[in-house]
Amino acid sequence: MNQNHNKEPKKRFPRKERKKQRIIDLLKRISAKVAGIHPKKVMEVAIADSYILGMYWRSISLFEAIITLLEKDLAEEALILARSLFEESLRLAQLAEAGKERTAFVLRWVNDSIKYKKGLIDRAIKIGLEQNPEQVIKRLEEEQKKVQGYARRHGVGRFKKLLSEGDAAFEFNRKDDYWSFILGHQMVHGSDATYLYRRHKLAKNKIGIFSRTIDVNIIGGIAFFAARSVLQATQSTVRIFNWGDTSDLEKLWDEVNNFAVTRE
Repeated sequence: MNQNHNKEPKKRFPRKERKKQRIIDLLKRISAKVAGIHPKKVMEVAIADSYILGMYWRSISLFEAIITLLEKDLAEEALILARSLFEESLRLAQLAEAGKERTAFVLRWVNDSIKYKKGLIDRAIKIGLEQNPEQVIKRLEEEQKKVQGYARRHGVGRFKKLLSEGDAAFEFNRKDDYWSFILGHQMVHGSDATYLYRRHKLAKNKIGIFSRTIDVNIIGGIAFFAARSVLQATQSTVRIFNWGDTSDLEKLWDEVNNFAVTRE
């Protein structure tokens, strides 16, 4: 079988191009809304809550990057980032529901993150990238002690583990999006599923492999997957910090879902 590689697949029909532009316009409206919803003055927050704000702002930046990729028809690459955004949105949804136990969940997440950084250092030592690891390891151990001390000072008992992505997706009404998360896993690791939408039959015994995805339904599916995640992340953050009304976010959520079921 002959193979042909093309950087650009055939162009979309004008009607499909207009639909793609409407999708991008919707994403940009959402991006502007979620990035501007926080208070415009300096905030004083607890140390544990500062990690939550980090999750929120990472969600915003991931969403902005996804829009850029979708504008360039890089749908699979956008899905890789949308997968991470989905994870952040579920973390924030769980933290918004946690109430008084929120700090126990955050500190478990922080502690696990430090353990992961220790693992990175161990790997760096084994492959010869880190010649003098003592100071780095000492600093990480000090970080862990600070986390434990913070927990004692604030009366936090046993740390609590967040749900897995699958369990959280079912808990917070994102089970349909969990399938997109699983597909995104394949895009990250490069299985043959990566070429689902970029390999096309051109003629008998001839296929084309493209570096762009122009199918507007695929672009839309990933766009709406990401939009629901950033809206969920923002709604959860608003609830945690009592930033006010979320009705505009709820309207955008409905607009996304109504658009998602519209086919042309």
